[in-house]
Amino acid sequence: MKNKYRIKLIILIVMIVIPWSVNAQNDPDSGSAITNIQKNTAIWSGSGLINHRKNYMVTSDGYETIRNTEISVDIKYLKMTGSNIGFGIHSFGSIFISDGFGSVGSGKLALGPVTRYLFYQKNAVHFYLDGSYLLGYNLALNDASGSTDNNDVRFRSSLKFGSTYRFSNNVGVFMEAGPEWEGDSPGFKANARGIRLSIGIQLFKF
Repeated sequence: MKNKYRIKLIILIVMIVIPWSVNAQNDPDSGSAITNIQKNTAIWSGSGLINHRKNYMVTSDGYETIRNTEISVDIKYLKMTGSNIGFGIHSFGSIFISDGFGSVGSGKLALGPVTRYLFYQKNAVHFYLDGSYLLGYNLALNDASGSTDNNDVRFRSSLKFGSTYRFSNNVGVFMEAGPEWEGDSPGFKANARGIRLSIGIQLFKF
């Protein structure tokens, strides 16, 4: 348990220190300053994950190995209504591929609103908080018994701390981490909880 919290603390430190230290090396007088986020700035965030799994099924001849690959995509679109506040849409989903495209099936799917509060920005570095509330199917967040089989419509809320480093006015990389809560009914009563870390690409349009 102690190691688990140490890892979370290390991730948080990395999210803050690396963008800040890289930004400190930028010369603000170089003539290539990054434009600050402002009203009407559009932000797209995207991340993906490929997860390979092996399942073993008992047969009359012993065991049969079934190989599954899950491909997940997470996308956010936000429009800033001010220099610090933005609203948008958050969606994620996945598909399963079994035994070399022997079968393809749908996995999790979710959609809902997201709000961003940008509390720090200087040159290429941003720090922000994202809050989202999603309606989804087969979201598979661990419940109290450790089960990940939630083959039903569920509600998921999340609060993420994020950091962004922009290479140019239009392209950057981000890292987000934070808690998620999931339940069977609307509201904030949860019977499943988790913590998620995401790393991906952000695109900006001014």
